[in-house]
Amino acid sequence: GHCVKMEPDWQRLAKLVHKDYKGCMVVSVDCEATADLCKAFDVKGYPTIMLLMASTTPEGNVGYQPVPYQGQRDFGAMLGFINQNKAAKAKNAVWAFAKGLLGQAAGFFQIQVQMPK
Repeated sequence: GHCVKMEPDWQRLAKLVHKDYKGCMVVSVDCEATADLCKAFDVKGYPTIMLLMASTTPEGNVGYQPVPYQGQRDFGAMLGFINQNKAAKAKNAVWAFAKGLLGQAAGFFQIQVQMPK
């Protein structure tokens, strides 16, 4: 269903982010294999897309604050979400800006949790 339909855009986003950005990773999680992780982040439907922003607890421990994504399941919108939340820094700012404009024109994402196909 929705996971399969979104897969090409998700793969395109992952390739771009891993190649041209730093400080961000795009990953998929199998909720059958990692049920505890999915439960901890309150995943109830698939695909669930969220950005996990690094944070510090009052005790000084490193943690992650989930930022839910409710936008369109396409490349441009997910890349816009990453940029809007300042989740990644471009390795080459001019090139990343140009690619971002192209992505926005194509249609308008740190982490997707999905069931296996």
